[in-house]
Amino acid sequence: MMATALAVAFVVYSCKGKLGEAEVLDLKETPVQIVNDMFIVQSENSRMQMRAEAPLMEKYENDEAAYDLEVNGVKQGKISISKALEMEDWDVITFQQASYLSVDYESYQPYLNNLFNEVKKVCGSTKFYIHETWSYERDKKSAVLEKYNNSPNEMHRALKSAYKMAAEAINAPIIPVGDVIQHLRDTVLEFDYKNGGLSFNSDGMHLSQTYGRYVAALVWYGMLYQKDLREVSFIPPEADEKLINMLKNSVYEALKK
Repeated sequence: MMATALAVAFVVYSCKGKLGEAEVLDLKETPVQIVNDMFIVQSENSRMQMRAEAPLMEKYENDEAAYDLEVNGVKQGKISISKALEMEDWDVITFQQASYLSVDYESYQPYLNNLFNEVKKVCGSTKFYIHETWSYERDKKSAVLEKYNNSPNEMHRALKSAYKMAAEAINAPIIPVGDVIQHLRDTVLEFDYKNGGLSFNSDGMHLSQTYGRYVAALVWYGMLYQKDLREVSFIPPEADEKLINMLKNSVYEALKK
């Protein structure tokens, strides 16, 4: 499967230091998804277009080579959106909002619809998804979290509502990473951070390498391949095997709902 993530921030972040793990996979038994290209844009007003999911349309219409091209986590230079979309016969393209704006649906539009319509002209047969991000950890110093009484649950409810409207706007299914992360925070005792458990975040915002990103990968794998997550054999070297097995079962059950 060939897939491009239009600036899925956690994918870029989680590439660091982990590419070598592919060497231990049995490719005869493991379906391979290649995420070749991601784009990060710094815009004038720091709204949706800073994540390339919805750039200022005048920038797209000018077709500037203003986006970073990354292949297997390595920067290759600048590229325009149209050139990136034409690079491969993409199976999957995902869209998301910057996490600190994810709670505010007004920050999504009209940028999301404009970009989606332009992307669809080039990649009409591609499968499109909305990637739902997650709320911050309760001790993250953030104006967004403070707005929601430093409650990850309240922040999650707000971003969940916004992503639902975004998905309806472009008629795309949701990859519910945020839903699953919050569900596990609420139901798995070992990850009850409020009462001394582990956190799925490394810095209060990004997902941790050992467990947070593992859960996100399970959600993506389950949504894209419709496989039984309980049969996934990979275990991060730093992880506790019992916890990993518990998470696989929990994510599997959560996606069935």
